[in-house]
Amino acid sequence: MVTIEILVMVASFVAVIAVGVTFLFFRSFRKRRSNSPSDESLTDMASSLVSVLATAGFVVDSSLAVLRATNSAIALGLVSGRVIRSNEIRRLVRHAKDSDSTHEVEFELTL
Repeated sequence: MVTIEILVMVASFVAVIAVGVTFLFFRSFRKRRSNSPSDESLTDMASSLVSVLATAGFVVDSSLAVLRATNSAIALGLVSGRVIRSNEIRRLVRHAKDSDSTHEVEFELTL
């Protein structure tokens, strides 16, 4: 009788441990997946953002490489490939990125 009770206790203990390990595995997998958005989702977000811009605009990554640009930005020569062509705009974008705020500046561009 004692051996059956011990066997049931051990089986219950193993079941609880198995459920806990399974829970932790799936939680960490889900957390990892949600914390590291794929390049596709970032590209989709950038495309959506650029598509709503009415005038010349572009989206850059943390290294200021152009990810997406409106046709107006390309036609005006603001961007070329993945590069912001104007030093003034590049400085403004870097300043906005570094200060984590928006800035409004007026200037004339000569490209």
